[in-house]
Amino acid sequence: GIQKGDHIALVLPNFAEFIIAKLASLAIGAVIVPLNFRLKQEELKYLMNQSKAAYLIVVDEWNSFHYIEAIRELSPEVFDEKASANLPFLKKIIVFSPSGKQYTGALDFQELISFGDKQDALTLTAALQAEREIDVHDIAEIMYTSGTTSMPKGVLVTHDMLWRSAYGSCLNRGYQEGRKTFVPLPFYHTFGFVEGLLASIFIGGAVIPQLEFDGDAAINLIGKFKADDAVCVPTIGLKLV
Repeated sequence: GIQKGDHIALVLPNFAEFIIAKLASLAIGAVIVPLNFRLKQEELKYLMNQSKAAYLIVVDEWNSFHYIEAIRELSPEVFDEKASANLPFLKKIIVFSPSGKQYTGALDFQELISFGDKQDALTLTAALQAEREIDVHDIAEIMYTSGTTSMPKGVLVTHDMLWRSAYGSCLNRGYQEGRKTFVPLPFYHTFGFVEGLLASIFIGGAVIPQLEFDGDAAINLIGKFKADDAVCVPTIGLKLV
């Protein structure tokens, strides 16, 4: 099983499963490595190895790119639970398939969720936290830069840094209880994750994610769910206007 300090690479668009996977992994003391879901094979290989990721939670295919095929080409051994030459740190792949496909040699994300449904969540969480003894200064995630200058660089982020940033947002932006925030930005990016998701948790709020930005669909989502706020970059802001 996943142990405290294990590095888990996360390659998912803004599905609810991204939130579940990331918060659950942080709760047991693992180190999350959120990666751009637009990465191709060689980029994925570099970042998986550079971060020493032991586990990979990945969407099976997205926008005509089949991640499982790409990983199978890189590391067929991992599907047989053997050591890999190209991805030597990788132990196991956990696959989220929006269409419900299953893959031999990989764990199915929905099966893991179903397993959790059978447990007493509060008892299980308390036991895990007591066992792992997570400290606020432990590394929570490794955030990668875009690599515009040389290769991407991993930034070590602690639990304390994440929560201070999120709490600061609540204060300086005047978050009211139950604030609803539209988030078209990818959750793998620190801005979308901290400003969009973590800050909302402090005030019992909600996020309205969008898998990929589309102006007309965005306006409909904002209206339908009565969003109080939108977290976006200037390009998206201008399109919304």
